[in-house]
Amino acid sequence: KQHLWLFFCVDASPPPADETSFRDLLSDLLPGCNCSGRSDRCAFDLEQYRSTGSGGRCLDCRDNTDGAHCERCRENHYRGSPDQPCLCACHPVGSSSAACHPITGRCSCRAGVEGRLCDACRTGFFGFSSRGCRGTLFRLSFQAQEEEELKHPDKPFGKKRKKS
Repeated sequence: KQHLWLFFCVDASPPPADETSFRDLLSDLLPGCNCSGRSDRCAFDLEQYRSTGSGGRCLDCRDNTDGAHCERCRENHYRGSPDQPCLCACHPVGSSSAACHPITGRCSCRAGVEGRLCDACRTGFFGFSSRGCRGTLFRLSFQAQEEEELKHPDKPFGKKRKKS
């Protein structure tokens, strides 16, 4: 409070009537926030000042970053290193969620779908859709053949029987 009182004494102006105006006034006078190069705007945050001793909070963080100093990725985004933008481009059809792993960036794919972004059917699968990809007809017929052979081992499915 002493610091704020000194500010108003030096400025020779009365404090603004409401807290929003007060914050706007302080944000104009902040020497600059450490926004990790991801924002050009900041504001004074009284709660942050009370808890950390630094009241500068960055506004409008770019590159999908978040935090008081644009120091971390927004939820469901990732980046390989601090100098890279935060990304998460999971395919809206092939992925089961818009979220990606915060470190690797891998998306959670639907059944039969593959790729870091879940953007392609796995080998042997087709029909890329919001339900995933389906196995090929060959694979399905092969699975049916295996199941039939397991049910009836004495009658090989798809093979000619030997005449006795």
